[in-house]
Amino acid sequence: MALLRAVGIPCRLHGSEVDKHFQEGVTSGLISVLAPGTIVHTWAEVYYKGDWIALEGVITDEPYIKGIKNKYKVVKGPFARYAVSVKDLCTLSLEWHGEDIFVQNESVVKDFGVYDDPDAFFKGHPQTWSKIKNIAYVHYGRKKMNRNVRKIRLREKQGMMIYGLC
Repeated sequence: MALLRAVGIPCRLHGSEVDKHFQEGVTSGLISVLAPGTIVHTWAEVYYKGDWIALEGVITDEPYIKGIKNKYKVVKGPFARYAVSVKDLCTLSLEWHGEDIFVQNESVVKDFGVYDDPDAFFKGHPQTWSKIKNIAYVHYGRKKMNRNVRKIRLREKQGMMIYGLC
C-alpha cells in the first residue's frame, strides 16, 4: 500500500480470516498443529476506472503457480493447498487485466471489510497465539515454509510443464 500510495494510486486494505487447512503443503507437521484454526489475512484493493479492484495473494508469483500446476496432474476445478485456494486452479493467472486477482479467497471464513489504515486493522484484528508459538513460527515455521515455497518454484524451473491438462 505504501508503494501504491507513493505513486498516487488510491488503495485500501481488505481484512479477513482464512481457514488454515488450505496452507497444507506449505505448512506441515508441527507448524500445522501449532497454527490457530484461522489466520488473519489481508490484501490490497486499488481504485481503478471507477471500481475497487482486489490484488490478493501473498507468496504467489508465476513460477510458484506454475510449480503447483506441475505438481498436480489434475488441475481443473477447486483447489485448496499450498496457500492457494481458488475455484479453478487451471484458470488461475496472475497476469493483471484490470480485474480482481484472487489466490486465497476460497478459504475466507470471516470478512472484516476494508480499512484505509493497515495499523488500525491489525490493532483491531491481531493474530492471536501464545508467545511460545510466535517464537516457534519466527525461528522455525517461517523458514520451513519458505523452503517449501522454494521447492514448488523449482518445479517450474525444472521444465516439468503439463499445461495440456488445463
